[in-house]
Amino acid sequence: MNRIISLALFLAVFSINVCAFESVELDKVKEHAVRILVNTPIDTVNKTPIRGLYELRAKANIFYFSPESEYFFFGEMYNKDGKRITRIKQESALRDFLVKNQDKAILIGDPNATNVIYEFTDPLCPFCHKYEKYIQQKEDVKRYVFLYYPAHAEANVKVTHILCSADKASAMKAIFNHQVKNEDLISCEEGISLGKEHISIAKQVKAKGTPTLFVNNTKIGGFSAQAIDKLLVPNKKSEVLVFKTESSNNQNSKQRVN
Repeated sequence: MNRIISLALFLAVFSINVCAFESVELDKVKEHAVRILVNTPIDTVNKTPIRGLYELRAKANIFYFSPESEYFFFGEMYNKDGKRITRIKQESALRDFLVKNQDKAILIGDPNATNVIYEFTDPLCPFCHKYEKYIQQKEDVKRYVFLYYPAHAEANVKVTHILCSADKASAMKAIFNHQVKNEDLISCEEGISLGKEHISIAKQVKAKGTPTLFVNNTKIGGFSAQAIDKLLVPNKKSEVLVFKTESSNNQNSKQRVN
C-alpha cells in the first residue's frame, strides 16, 4: 500500500512539473511571436503535432509559428485521416470570441431560451429587415445582436441612436419598424465607441455581408427562412457553437442629430 501511495505521489508531482515546464515553454513562444508581430495581440499559444510548430490564437483567428525559423504560416492543417484540424480550432476560436464579446451585443429575447443566435445586422439592409420581421415572430430564441453596416455608411446615425438608447432592444425595434424620425435621432460618445466595437467584432468573425447569423450550430450568410427553420430546435439548450458554413439564396451626454 505504501508503494502505491508513493507511486501516486510521484506521478502527481511529475505531472505538475511537466505542466509547469510546458507553460513556461508556451509563454516563451508567445513572447517571441509578440516581439515580431508588434501590432497583433496573441491570446493563446498551443503545441501542434509537428515538432517546433506552434498554434497561435489571435481573437477569432488561428495561425502557426516556428520560433526557430521565425516563419508564420497561414492556412489549413490536415491530419493523416484528412481531418481539417485548423477548421476545428477556428470554429472553437469563433465560439469563444463571440461568447467573450456577447456583453457588448444587444440582448433580445428570453435569456433562458433554447435557441441562441449571434447576428450581424444593418438598419438599412433590405434582407436584414426581412429577417427582422421573420425572427420577431419566433419564440424561444435568444439573440445577441451586433450592428454592422458594410454597404450603408449612412446607417451610422441610426446605429448610434440605438446604442445610445437606455433600452437598446426597444430602440432597435423602433428603428427597424420605421418609427423614429431623423430629427429625433440621438448621439453620444458611448454609442459611437460601442458602434466601432461592433464593427471590429464583425470583421474578426469575417461577417462579409448582412445579415450574418450564427444560429445554434451553423453559420448562415444572408437571410433564408428555410435554413433558419431547420436550425431552430425545441427544448434543447444550444449554448455551445460549432460553426459550419451554409449558403443562402441572398447574399452620457446626448445631442440631437440633424
